[in-house]
Amino acid sequence: MSEFGHSDVKIRDFIAAISSGRYQLPCFQRAFKWNPAKIKSLLNSIQHEYPAGSLLFLKMNKDNPLIPYQGFRFANESEFTEKPEILVLDGQQRMTSCYCAFTNKGYYTYYINYVALMEDYLNGITDFDFESIIVHKRHNSAPFTELVNGLFPVSFLIDRNTMRNQIKIYVNGIRNNNLSKEDIDICEFLTYSFGDIVDSILDYEFPVVELPENSSIESVCKVFQTINTTGLRLSVFDICVAVFTPKNINLKDMVKNSIEKHAYVKMLIDKDATIVLQVIALLANKLPNSSTLAKTLAADDITDYWDDAIEGIEQTLILFDSFGAGTKRNLMLLPYTPMVTVIAAVISRTKYKSMDVPAKAKAEQKIKTYFYTVALSNRYLEGTNSKINEDFKGVKQWISSDEIPAMILHGVDWNTEKIVENNKNGAFGKAVLCMLNNNRLRDFYVNKPVGIGENMDSCELHHIFPKAQYEKKYNKELINSVFNYTWLLKETNNYIQDKKTNEYLDKIVTDVNLSENQLRDILSCHYINENLYNAMYSEKYIEFIDGRAELFKQLFKNVGVRFKEVAHDELEVEIEEDEEDS
Repeated sequence: MSEFGHSDVKIRDFIAAISSGRYQLPCFQRAFKWNPAKIKSLLNSIQHEYPAGSLLFLKMNKDNPLIPYQGFRFANESEFTEKPEILVLDGQQRMTSCYCAFTNKGYYTYYINYVALMEDYLNGITDFDFESIIVHKRHNSAPFTELVNGLFPVSFLIDRNTMRNQIKIYVNGIRNNNLSKEDIDICEFLTYSFGDIVDSILDYEFPVVELPENSSIESVCKVFQTINTTGLRLSVFDICVAVFTPKNINLKDMVKNSIEKHAYVKMLIDKDATIVLQVIALLANKLPNSSTLAKTLAADDITDYWDDAIEGIEQTLILFDSFGAGTKRNLMLLPYTPMVTVIAAVISRTKYKSMDVPAKAKAEQKIKTYFYTVALSNRYLEGTNSKINEDFKGVKQWISSDEIPAMILHGVDWNTEKIVENNKNGAFGKAVLCMLNNNRLRDFYVNKPVGIGENMDSCELHHIFPKAQYEKKYNKELINSVFNYTWLLKETNNYIQDKKTNEYLDKIVTDVNLSENQLRDILSCHYINENLYNAMYSEKYIEFIDGRAELFKQLFKNVGVRFKEVAHDELEVEIEEDEEDS
């Protein structure tokens, strides 16, 4: 791709280009989503001349556009006077917000409370809080009628002439009546000061990055992912929607139809169905690299393998659910999405559904070994695309011929002292929680089923050694160790959260009228054996998490995971924090 250009564009200029049809959006672009609060925040940034992010444009080939296009929300196609020249890849939310506010289009009309602004000005305030001064009301096709109520339409700020003319008309109308002191102040403010305050709005420019006309789909996707500022991330699937639409393949409709027929796939593909295309690439013997799918896949690949890919994904989610991942309920415990890609393609290619019972059981055991080995070794932390292809070939061959893949043979590096620093958020932690979730857990206190799964009571992950009681004694990594977690009902956690372990164990026995052996039985399903129970009772936290880590290690060995002991400093722990752990 040749050098891309840099420039700036004024608000009034891009509004004119939207109105004329010269600026267009890609056909895959998501709907306009910003609410009035976000639009006011943007207008506040503009008035203060704060940076509001760059815009990403693609210069269009008018005769053969790279990506099919559509008009901006609220722009009237019947009023277009120019042919499309620019495709706006990033900036839709901000540009449409400005278009609505400055042209009085959309569901609301925006105003500046000029009376409040005048009061701040007369009180010597110069750093105005425009976010609170801007008012929105239901759309008014005659916004000038609100001037008498102290509201100046933002749409009058489209250019200086419009602003001045509207101020002049309104001020002259006031002066024709008997003027109060407030009227005089308003006339003076609007005539001499208001324009100076809003000048920054009239002159504001957005920086623009413009991709050249000869850009490839791959380069457009890569640049967008680098520059995107909206938080609504353009996926590879969105690019493929644009590429295959002219080939009479409506990927969005295919996703919609698949969701209607296969309930479990919705949570995985509803927002981004790139994974379906990656599975199709594997089934078509092509590389699943996400950045090149638009170029790699042919229309025939999609029509030939779409149904197989969807069915493979659904079967994989059902299978992972049986491993404890809870993927028939949600994706909270899924260690890596690429695991679904690999196994969905393997299931389809090996004709898993038509296997007899012994063959299917054998295949499922190998897939379970793959599942836990990949998660515990953090295999997809980097170099994911090449590993997806490698693992697809390896697991497929393993199921067909018993040839064990290299990554299974290598296994998982282990050092107990270091491994306990893993928290519940990374792939390792999720593997531990999957194993735990698969053991038919029951709440400590209420003795109801807990965990993630269908028809399960609402519950949450909580510390076994309560954080409130022990966080001052142990560092954050240790107290938030995944080996210090289990599922409990919220009321149970509230009951034990500020108590020492031996205190709440005694209290449960007393309050629920359990014998100590009955309590031990309940704890055992949480993989808390007699030694770990004793460690809880004597408040030996390090002994508890080390012992529980070793217990889980044996559980993983039982499903075929291989381990290699390494020195403490040879092992890196993946730490992914959330608000609770911070």
